[in-house]
Amino acid sequence: MATANPIEPETVENNLERVRTGIDYTSRIQPLVCASKRGEGNDELNCLLFVTVENMTGNIYIADCLNNCVKVFDSTAKYIFKFGDIRGEGKMSHPISLFICRSRILITHNHCMLSYNLDGEFISRIGKPEEGELEFNNPGGMAINELNDDFYICDYSNNPVQILSKDFQFKSQFGSFECPVNVKLSKEYIYVLDESNPCIHLFNHNHILQKSVISLGPGNQVILY
Repeated sequence: MATANPIEPETVENNLERVRTGIDYTSRIQPLVCASKRGEGNDELNCLLFVTVENMTGNIYIADCLNNCVKVFDSTAKYIFKFGDIRGEGKMSHPISLFICRSRILITHNHCMLSYNLDGEFISRIGKPEEGELEFNNPGGMAINELNDDFYICDYSNNPVQILSKDFQFKSQFGSFECPVNVKLSKEYIYVLDESNPCIHLFNHNHILQKSVISLGPGNQVILY
């Protein structure tokens, strides 16, 4: 084990935090404390698992796992609407992760992804439960490559990260992780958080492992192997 040459602050402090939390603290929207009590009401939450912000409107989308829906608040934390809790093809069951991509909201739940428009209207179901191409077992964090529109999704219990085309067709996969829970991209690296180890793996954009962050030493010094 060795201490590697320092990585630029953008990579260590910002990108690693994005992988851990799913929150981009460097965006133009500043962190907002949303005061809400636990419960089943419209403005109440029960097991908040993932939060993202739609950049055009500033609306906050929250995966409310135990209420089986996504709740939407404006930038002042005022409740607007919820979706995914109505019976039918777009009904959610314990949503885990959410991602806004090309005016779509993508939700991981129940071994697949559900796609909605920004108003919460159901569009399609992507993938199915199993172990293969475009098949998932507890899919988790998602990310997009802004250069080619490739879509990355962590297949938590099947162990790889799958790569889909812009129309959500299978392209390839990489990695043999224990439990990949989240993925983020920068210009230099693809970051994959492996929850079971635990560590963060850094791949180049050819999906070749470059290094792995296994701990933070004194002064947040990054220890690599």
